[in-house]
Amino acid sequence: MRSLRASALAGATTLLLAVGAASLGIVYFAARGEAAAFLDGQLRQVALNAGSGVDGARDAPDGVDPQDSEDALSVWIWRADGSPVRGPDGGPSLPRLGAPGYATVVAAGERWRAFVAEGSGRTVQVAQRVAVRDKLARETAAAAAVPLLVALPLLWALSLAWAAALSRRLGRVATAIGARDLEDDAPLAGAGVPREIAPLVSAMDALAGRLREALGAQRRFVADAAHELRTPLAALQIQVDNLAAESPDSAAPAISDLRRGVARASGLVASLLRLARLEGAPRRKGAASVDLAEAIRAAVADATPVADARGVELALDAVDAAPVRAEVEDLRAILDNFLDNAVKHCPPGGAVEASLSAQGGVATATVRDEGPGVPEAELPQLFERFRRGSRRASDGAGLGLAIAAAAAARHGMSIDLANRPDRPGLVATLRAPLVQPDIRGTT
Repeated sequence: MRSLRASALAGATTLLLAVGAASLGIVYFAARGEAAAFLDGQLRQVALNAGSGVDGARDAPDGVDPQDSEDALSVWIWRADGSPVRGPDGGPSLPRLGAPGYATVVAAGERWRAFVAEGSGRTVQVAQRVAVRDKLARETAAAAAVPLLVALPLLWALSLAWAAALSRRLGRVATAIGARDLEDDAPLAGAGVPREIAPLVSAMDALAGRLREALGAQRRFVADAAHELRTPLAALQIQVDNLAAESPDSAAPAISDLRRGVARASGLVASLLRLARLEGAPRRKGAASVDLAEAIRAAVADATPVADARGVELALDAVDAAPVRAEVEDLRAILDNFLDNAVKHCPPGGAVEASLSAQGGVATATVRDEGPGVPEAELPQLFERFRRGSRRASDGAGLGLAIAAAAAARHGMSIDLANRPDRPGLVATLRAPLVQPDIRGTT
């Protein structure tokens, strides 16, 4: 693609040539008109001062503006003996200059520019007001300034439009970079990239490649480590069960604690595997349409036995259907985490309310509990790995919300946590774009 430097130079040159040519033409015709009017007046003045036989020519011809009195020339002619042949009609009397050539004199408070010539027994002195020259200079300058004052805003607007066109080319590259998934290994440095930033884009391609390799190695390590831990944990669970069967009743509390520890370790390994799969995974743009209403009903049904065992009332208010694009496994990971946390932190006799609404092209799933809530400063930190609220006692590993956030981000959804405004408790909210119905072909 053509470089930005060449494009900017070509655009600036074209604009300057176009605006300069237009300004030059306007100045030329304006100055030409001013000069023509002034010089016509000078011709007329010379004709009127040519001699005594042209007195009738003092009136201007039809269609010609009469000469301004201030523009009139002062012409004196003397014989060799000093007697005047003729002098100007009216106006101040200028002194006779002693030597031929140019001079500036002051008469009646006005400055005059005079010229004296001698020869053939006569002396001719012609003078003109300096103010006339100043006026001509001002008018010429004004004629030159007006088109420039008009051209400069135009040039600025055209330059701004041209700069915007150039910046759009950079914007397209930035958009392409921002829209890339982490797993996309197609090179950015190709057609459409300006030559000036092609080395930068190539360096970004190389950096992105190294980053993909590092993240891939990290995910593989976590997945492999978690996977390898499954077998010994399963064997340990079997051994704990065998130990419980052969141990006396006095060892039951210790064995129960051991069993809970093994179960917690197994849950942690499963969470690490799921988090390794989700974190850094590319966004799923072509996921199938699933019914969020059906998913939340299934999640509530699975959580009901746990809620009953804890003496927590679990209620659901949901629309009939809310189609969204997501994987069912990821959607259930989010909803199960919301309900598990709500039931776990709700005191016995409390209530957990789950609801689902669809409005404005967005499906909103909400779970409200009556637990202790979370300090406002800690709410954003709950999405970090291994982070648990200080007021919400839990035996979890602190990975549930991190998994939910990763799953939501993978499908272009958003989740939010907030304290209830009406009473102690937490509100967990999932927002997902609804799948719009295909109305093509309908009448």
